[in-house]
Amino acid sequence: MANQIKENEAANISPYYEQAAPASLVSVQGFLSFVRHRWYWYVISVAVCVGIAWLMLARSPRLYTKSETILIKDPTFGNSASSVDLSEVGVMPKYANLENEIAIFTSPDLMENVVKAYNLNNFYSYNDGFKDVDIYHQEPGIISSPDAANADASYSFKYIVKPDGTVILKDFNKGGTELPDKPLSCKLGATVKTPVGAIAIDRPEWVSDYVDKTIHYSHVPVRPVAESIVGGLKATYEAKEGTLIALSYTSTSPYRCEDVLNGVVQAYNDQWINDKKAIADATSDFISERLSVIEQELGNVDSDISSYKARTMSPDLEAQAQINMARSSELQNQQYDLSNQIQILNYVRGELSREGIDETLPSNMGIANTGLESQIQVYNQQVIERNRLLKTTGANNPQVVEKDEALRTMKRNIQHTAATYATSLNTRLSGVRSQESVTNSRLATAPRQANYLLSVERQQKVKESLYLFLLQKREENELAQAFKSYNTQVVRQPAGPGAPISPVSTNTYLIAVLIGLIIPSGVYVVKANLDNKVRSREDVENIGIPFIGEIPQKGRKKLGKDSSSERQVVVRADSTNVINEAFRVVRTNLDFFLTSDKKGAQVIMVTSANPGSGKTFITMNLAVALALKHKRVLMIDFDLRRAALSNAFGSPREGIANYLCGADQMSDIVQHNVNDVEGLDLIGVGNLPPNPSELLYSERLKTLLSTMEQEYDFIFFDCPPIEVVADSRILNEYVDTTIFVIRAGLFDRRMLKSIRNLYAERRYNNMCLLLNGTSVGHNYGYGYGYGYGYGYGYGYGYAYGDDNDKKKKKRKKS
Repeated sequence: MANQIKENEAANISPYYEQAAPASLVSVQGFLSFVRHRWYWYVISVAVCVGIAWLMLARSPRLYTKSETILIKDPTFGNSASSVDLSEVGVMPKYANLENEIAIFTSPDLMENVVKAYNLNNFYSYNDGFKDVDIYHQEPGIISSPDAANADASYSFKYIVKPDGTVILKDFNKGGTELPDKPLSCKLGATVKTPVGAIAIDRPEWVSDYVDKTIHYSHVPVRPVAESIVGGLKATYEAKEGTLIALSYTSTSPYRCEDVLNGVVQAYNDQWINDKKAIADATSDFISERLSVIEQELGNVDSDISSYKARTMSPDLEAQAQINMARSSELQNQQYDLSNQIQILNYVRGELSREGIDETLPSNMGIANTGLESQIQVYNQQVIERNRLLKTTGANNPQVVEKDEALRTMKRNIQHTAATYATSLNTRLSGVRSQESVTNSRLATAPRQANYLLSVERQQKVKESLYLFLLQKREENELAQAFKSYNTQVVRQPAGPGAPISPVSTNTYLIAVLIGLIIPSGVYVVKANLDNKVRSREDVENIGIPFIGEIPQKGRKKLGKDSSSERQVVVRADSTNVINEAFRVVRTNLDFFLTSDKKGAQVIMVTSANPGSGKTFITMNLAVALALKHKRVLMIDFDLRRAALSNAFGSPREGIANYLCGADQMSDIVQHNVNDVEGLDLIGVGNLPPNPSELLYSERLKTLLSTMEQEYDFIFFDCPPIEVVADSRILNEYVDTTIFVIRAGLFDRRMLKSIRNLYAERRYNNMCLLLNGTSVGHNYGYGYGYGYGYGYGYGYGYAYGDDNDKKKKKRKKS
C-alpha cells in the first residue's frame, strides 16, 4: 500500500481526467454474492413460476397426433398391354402428380363427406374445473336431430345422463343467442321437443365414464368444421421419385384423429371409383348405341337377300365359280377388315368432332393403330384429372386453364392422327377393291343375280363381324365395371404416440424453473446497469488518486439527532472486529503518506464532496486509533454550521467560534481526554456563529494552530463538504494532508472525474481517498453510468457497531 501511494504521488498527472469505460457492467463475483445473499428470491421466483406452469398445464387441452402412409397407384386405369408407355419418351409422367393428389386430400369438399360420415360436427365436452375436456366415442348419450332445418344450424345445450337412464337438458343456445327455457327431462332413446328443435338422445354402444356429469353438446354446420379439419390436416409426399403420401392430423381426441385419417382415405377411394365408373358408363352407352344401329342394319340385309332369292329363284352359283370365288373370298376378307377399321374410326372421329373437352372418348375399340389408341387413353386420363381439379379449385384456376389448353391440343392431334389413318385405310381399301374388280370381271359370264347376291352377302358379313366385336367389348367393359379396384393402398395404418404431444409437462416445468431463475438474475442485471453509485474500492483505487483504505459498514440504521457518542466511536484497544482492523489499516497507510520531515504536528483535514459521507465518524475514530498508539491527537470541529463532531462529544459551550470571536482564551476551549481516551483532545464549535467563513480569515486562527502544532502529534480538521461551503478551501493553507471521504452507495460514480481534477490541479494539499461504508460480503459489482445530477442536504449517516461488544454481551447473558 505504501509503495502504491508513493508511486501515485510521484506520477506526472494530467490536470484533466477522462474516466475509461469499464470492461463489463456486471461482475461474476458480484453476481455470485448476490445469489448467496438473495437465495430466497430464487426460491420464491421458481416456486411462483412452477405454480403458474402447473396452472397453465391444468388449463391447456391435451393434444394427440396420428399419422398414416398411403401409396398412390399408377393412374392409368388399367391400360392394355399393347399400349405404348409414353413416360419413356417424356410425354407423360410415369407416376401420379402427387401435388394434385395432396390438393384433393386437403380439399374441403372431400372433407365434407368425412364430416357427414363420422358426425364430426357434433362436439361433446365437460368441464373439469380448469378447462373443457373433449369427449369423443365416450359420450353418455349420442345426440341427433331429425329436423332437416338443424343440419346447417348452429346450436348447443347441456345435458346430464342419470344412472337410471334419465336425461336432463338445459342451457339452450342457438346461433349465439341464449334461449330462456326450463330444463327438460326424457329417457335415453327418446326424442324430445326443445327450443332448438327436436332432439333424439340414443344410448351409446360403449360404457361411458361420464354418467351423472354435465356434458356440453354443440352442433356446428358441416362446412366450417370441414375447413377447420383441413387446416389441421397435413399431407406430404415422402419421396419425389415415389408415390407415397404421409397424412397426419392433430386433435384433442386420438379416436377423432383415426376417424379423420381413415375417413379421408375412404372418401378419396370413393371419389376414385366414381370417376372410373363414369368412364365405364360412357363407354357402355356408346357400345349399346352402336349395337342397336348395326342390329337394325343386319336385319335389313337379311331381309333383302331372302326377298331377292324368293323373287328371282336364283340357283347356286358356287360350283360355277369356285376358282374365281376363292380369290374373291380372300379379297373380300381383306375388304371386311378394312371396312370394319374404317367404320370404327369414323365412329371415333364423330366423337372427336363434338364440342367440349369434359367428356372422355371410347377406348380399346380395336383400332389397329396403337399410337392412336395410346393418344385416346392419355386424353381420357387428362380429362379425368381436369374434371377432378375443376371440382376442387374452379374453372379460373391457372392449372385448370392450362389443362384445358393441353386437352384441346391433344384433341387436335388425335383428330389429325385419325384423319391420316383414315386416308391410309381408304387407300388400302381402294386397292383391294381394284383387285376384287379384276376378279369379278372374270365372273362376267355368271348371271347378274349371282353378282347381286355376292354384294349383299358381303355387307351382311361385315355387319356381323362388327356386331360380334362390339358385343365382346361390351362384356369386357361390364367386367371391368364390376371389379372395384382402389387407386390407393394403405402402407401404414393410423398410428401415433399414446400420450399427448402437447403440452409437454417436463418441458413446461423446465422452462418455468429457467424463467424462475432468470427473473431474479434479470433484476440483478437491471439494478447493476441502473446503479451509478460507488460500491467498492475497485471503483476508486484506479483513478490515479492515492487510496489509504476502506471502512466497512456495520449495520444499516441511519443516525438520528439523539445518537450517542458510544455508538459512533467504535475503535477500542481490545477490539479485533473488522471495523477496528480497517481503522488500523488506514492508520498504518496514513503513516506512510504523511510528510516525515515536518517539525510539529501533522495537520490532517477530513472532508467530502457531499453531506452524509461519514467524515465526522472517520475523524473521531481515526483520531482514537492514533491516540491508542500513545500519540497526542487534537480534533477541531470546523463544521461551524452543524457542529456534528461537537454534538458527538456532548456539545461543549466553549469552542473555536468563541475563540475566533475573542470571547474565550485558548486554554478555555480545549476539552482533554474526551471519551476517556488518553491523549485525545477536542476543540468544539461552541456557539454557532452567524458568519462562519469570515471567522476563518481571523489572525487568531493562525496563532491557535501555531501553538497547537507544538503541543500535539496530530491535528484533525472536521470540515464541511467542499460542494456545500468554501470552508475547506480556506483552511487548506494550514493543512499538511487532506483525507477525502467517499461514501459507498451515496457518492455518484460520475463525479469521480471532478474529484480527480481536484487532485490533478492540487487544490487540496497532499490529497488522498478513503472509502467509507462498504458492504462486507455484499459487493454487487455494479457498472458505470453517465451524466450528472446531485442533491445536497444534511441528516445522512449510518450507525456502526462492535462485534466484540456484542459477543461479550452474549457471554454475560449466558
